[in-house]
Amino acid sequence: MGWDAALLRESLYKALSGERSPSFDTILKVISALGLKLKAKMPQSPVSRTRAYWK
Repeated sequence: MGWDAALLRESLYKALSGERSPSFDTILKVISALGLKLKAKMPQSPVSRTRAYWK
């Protein structure tokens, strides 16, 4: 997986160890190496998101 993600094994371990926050680019490379896709979806109702914020 490290080779597919264009990261060295040690860099991949450090990025995903929980000691630091991996960059979004790193996350996308790992997702791609696993053969997965990331999909963003708008909430069904913007009003419900606003209400949840104020609770």
